[in-house]
Amino acid sequence: MSDVFTQIFEVTADHPCFEGHFPSLPIFPAVGQIALLAEAVSQLHGRACMIRSIPMAKFLKPVGPDTDVVVELQLRDKDSADFVLRSAEGVVAKGKLTYRILA
Repeated sequence: MSDVFTQIFEVTADHPCFEGHFPSLPIFPAVGQIALLAEAVSQLHGRACMIRSIPMAKFLKPVGPDTDVVVELQLRDKDSADFVLRSAEGVVAKGKLTYRILA
């Protein structure tokens, strides 16, 4: 499949992930980026989904507050996808994931 699903997320400065991570240099952590991936997979399928595994991921650039993050998913085999997260700074993360449709 060559179609790419794209969703834009606004990571605002008041996002709970920024609390304590880090006070002098706020960075949106990898767990927050993974949550964006789970939301995008759910939006793609129109049903609740959960990420089962991330066999490969590279986090390349930090994401700060008040940043738009573009999530791109390219479906592969059944229940798997390649992903890229982008900001104005370029590619911030990329990898592969598997997921399960919950409902």
